[in-house]
Amino acid sequence: MNSSKRAGAVRESLDRLSPALVSDDLSITDHRGDADYVAALGYASMTYPIASPLIRMYLSHDRAAVREATVMAADMARNAARRAGLVLSPSDLIEVGRQALQYVVNPTCPRCHGTKYELIPGTNCLGPHVCTACAGDGRRRLPAKHRRLIVEVVSRIQRIESTLDVIVANRV
Repeated sequence: MNSSKRAGAVRESLDRLSPALVSDDLSITDHRGDADYVAALGYASMTYPIASPLIRMYLSHDRAAVREATVMAADMARNAARRAGLVLSPSDLIEVGRQALQYVVNPTCPRCHGTKYELIPGTNCLGPHVCTACAGDGRRRLPAKHRRLIVEVVSRIQRIESTLDVIVANRV
């Protein structure tokens, strides 16, 4: 699944989960309802513990959910580092988790906003020069320090997001 289709599928589940999580009506009926989506998220969270804080982070930008997702992403980084034979400090692991989540939430280059070109100074028009921050890629550059670990954690989170959408779709 390409990244735009994956993002659309996850966004569709998020759009449906958002009202379900604050619903007053969690009754079980013959029709697909809010309770089905909440139950599916619970089931997915049993398989992937990061799913629930990740969804809460996307929907509400809740600080507690961001902290919890960062700790879980740092744990993914610790496991990846261990497999690579590396030992990182707890602060480095948290930073890897934070960078990975930041990229997952917003991979767009902060300078060109994904347009791949710099603006003509003093205007809102794109110029002929490729963005120097992203080298014309349109995506945020990952820091050089621990880049391989960050990429591995980003990849793992993106796989979980894709799987989460499938789990929710299959459970409702």
